[in-house]
Order: sequence, then C-alpha cells, then structure tokens
Amino acid sequence: MDISKSISSTKAKVAKSGLVDAAVTFRQVIGGIKPSLFHGISKLYTLHEDMSINYLSYKPNSNVQSTASDVSMLPFWRLDFGYGCPDRTRGYITFGGNGCMVVFGRGDDTKGPMYDVQLQMDADSMGRFIEDPDVQKYAKNILF
Repeated sequence: MDISKSISSTKAKVAKSGLVDAAVTFRQVIGGIKPSLFHGISKLYTLHEDMSINYLSYKPNSNVQSTASDVSMLPFWRLDFGYGCPDRTRGYITFGGNGCMVVFGRGDDTKGPMYDVQLQMDADSMGRFIEDPDVQKYAKNILF
C-alpha cells in the first residue's frame, strides 16, 4: 500500500492565500475520500505518526518550505534475490538521528550480487563507519 501526499509552498503563496481558500481546498480533498478509506488512513497515520513528523523539512532561510508524509510500508523483509532475505529493514529515512535503510538489488550488468546500503547517522557515527576496516575492505563506493 502506498499513500503519499506532498505539499509545497512559498512565502509569497502563503502571504497571498487566505484562510478561507485554504480551508475550502482542504475540504475538497477530504470530501473526495470515502469514509472507510479515511478511517484506514487515520489508523495508518496513528501507527506511523513518528515517521510523518520527521518528513518536515525546516529551512528558515529558504523561500520554499515542504512537508511530505508517506505511510507506505513495503514488505522489504520478503525480498529474496537468490542469496537470502534481509534480517531487518526500515522503509524510510528521517531527518536527524541515527538509523538506516537497507535495500538489496541486482543490476542487469552486475556480476554477482550488488548491495545498495543507505545509512543515516550523525556525523561522528558516519565518520567511524566509513573508517571501519571491514567497511573499507568490502565497500567500493561510499558517498558522504
């Protein structure tokens, strides 16, 4: 299941928008959703409330402020490309803090398995990770 909604605005748009216009637009979007689907979305939001909050991007000196919420949870733990399933995955990357998302894949021209590992860590933890001898031994490309 994938349910996403992105809202993007600028300071100029916010300054020109009236409260009534925003309320009418919101009502039109919500009015088009069937009650049973709306109830399901509400349950999903409650389950993943912490994820949705972390998608808020705060850019105080930018003209654009964006908020995106995504409550999709794909069954990554069921992936098996012939060399085993991952033992744990997380289906999102948040802003700040430590965490990781692991995606296993294989390109058409790849000889043998290819592992695409995306990590999110604070700067100190990332530095220790990059300098780890085992990581250096097996990693071909680390982008930081």
